[in-house]
Amino acid sequence: MTFENNNSVVNAEIIIIAVYARFEFLTYNEAENKKIVVAIGLRKRMKY
Repeated sequence: MTFENNNSVVNAEIIIIAVYARFEFLTYNEAENKKIVVAIGLRKRMKY
């Protein structure tokens, strides 16, 4: 899932997913699902 409107936020999300994947040994699909959750959380926290 990609977001085209804010590259800095997207990059932050990708970094967060890399951290999750490293420490939780997620599969790719689990990481994708978590990225969506993290993206929604960031949008709410940052009021996007």
